[in-house]
Amino acid sequence: MIGVDGSGASRVALECGFQEAALHHRPVAAVHVTTARREDYWFDDTVLSAQFTAEPAGLDLLAAETEPWHYRHPDVPVKRAVFAGRPAEGLLRAAAGSALLCVGDRGRSWPVRTLLGSVSDRAVDSADAPVAVVRKA
Repeated sequence: MIGVDGSGASRVALECGFQEAALHHRPVAAVHVTTARREDYWFDDTVLSAQFTAEPAGLDLLAAETEPWHYRHPDVPVKRAVFAGRPAEGLLRAAAGSALLCVGDRGRSWPVRTLLGSVSDRAVDSADAPVAVVRKA
């Protein structure tokens, strides 16, 4: 499962997640969390079936961000999901039962992380799956 928010940090997480999925012959679930929705949505690229009354905010972002990695790793099945709520809580909910959770770290200083919170710190502390925290070099 890969957290995607359109940032450089999440692009590094996408790279890590797709490489791990390809290496271990596993699917990828790319998840964007937004406060703009109250419901969670999954879209499975394998079955190409989803029906929405209105397209979830963030689905276009997920498609754009995952496309280059799916192109490089065409054998990796992709599911895209838009989860509702705050980023850390949504990712933890989405990652339940995952083999690996990949999240990007923006490299913020500890005072900023303490003040604003950190999704990657929360994932490491609370996820029930192994967590890979990656940072752009």
